[in-house]
Amino acid sequence: MLTYFNTGQVSDDFTAAVDQEFRRLKGNDTRREYFMSIESIITMAESYARQEGYDEGREEAAKLLIEDAVQNQRDLDSLLTSLKAIFKDQAHIDELLTKYYYR
Repeated sequence: MLTYFNTGQVSDDFTAAVDQEFRRLKGNDTRREYFMSIESIITMAESYARQEGYDEGREEAAKLLIEDAVQNQRDLDSLLTSLKAIFKDQAHIDELLTKYYYR
């Protein structure tokens, strides 16, 4: 089976059956569109997961900045400057401050 996946060469009855079924499915336009839409869904899901991880990383960085500011008694203005460099959305900054700064 591994040889078939790597080279496309049929080596026994099983891989011959797999090859035949693959060719049948590949030749069917409806199924091809179905597989292409599944591939699109997977690509979208990967993109969303990547964005979600990026957003979580940014929030974790903001949390650490806020906790550092609280522990070291840094002024709120310098903290806001740092947060504005990371997040452009003031509503999100306010949400983060409420969540981690004003406890």
